[in-house]
Amino acid sequence: AYLDLFWPNPKEIVEFSDEWHRARKVAMPVFLHYFNTGLLATIEQVKDRIQVYLSPFDEYFSEQIGINPTQSLQIADWIGLSIKEAMDNLAGVAKEEQDLRLDFLGEMREKGWSIAEAQKAIQSTNYPRVFQQYSSSINALSIITIMDMIMAFPESVEVFLESFTVSRGTGEIEYPTDEGIFEERPLVLLNDNEVMCYSINAVYNSILRVFHEHLVNGDLKEEYLSHRSKQSEIEIENCFKNIYGQGAIYFPKAHVNIIGKLYEQDLIIKYGRVLIAV
Repeated sequence: AYLDLFWPNPKEIVEFSDEWHRARKVAMPVFLHYFNTGLLATIEQVKDRIQVYLSPFDEYFSEQIGINPTQSLQIADWIGLSIKEAMDNLAGVAKEEQDLRLDFLGEMREKGWSIAEAQKAIQSTNYPRVFQQYSSSINALSIITIMDMIMAFPESVEVFLESFTVSRGTGEIEYPTDEGIFEERPLVLLNDNEVMCYSINAVYNSILRVFHEHLVNGDLKEEYLSHRSKQSEIEIENCFKNIYGQGAIYFPKAHVNIIGKLYEQDLIIKYGRVLIAV
């Protein structure tokens, strides 16, 4: 829908100018970055936000939707650990496959086997079995078994899957700036017993996003925003304390009088003769 902003029309192709190119060299990356870059935070940072901002409302969420942020984090951690174990297993099998393959290719070269002779000889080695394990490990890398999830979280996993999974073929996007279905539902339902997790980071981000949206659109909006603001101010103050330590004086929720008008600041810091307004 927005391609015409960046791609030349037939007339512009003929009269392609440096000015045309310079404008789009700046505008296009900015546009793509703004609409396509997700939350720039580590898993640990996202988890901290969920625990500090959302977990205090666990009881409310349990009553409203049957699952809370803390339970969702536990399931996400379990999914992440499952993927890590699958990756560790793949790394081990990949090393074994590589060693067997290189050894066999060396023997093939040394004995001067033809392709037909090599195909016959390899059947008597462990390579076919190891290669099958290698292939299966790749296919299973991002696959989570629903039955395993139910056994681990019998009380909460059903609501979790209802909230964070999407079936193939659902979720249409009409414009590049539309929010994709994966923003809220990062787990793809493959069949009745398997889901695919394409990114564990996306799972944590969606937990933060979904529960946040539920609060800001619900009855506890003001209470939640007030709590989040307070916690954010504490985090900011702690960051500056790591820089200036006890050598500074900190004034949270201070007001600045500018020409008779009061402007609330999250934090005022006095460090020697320097005054910092945050």
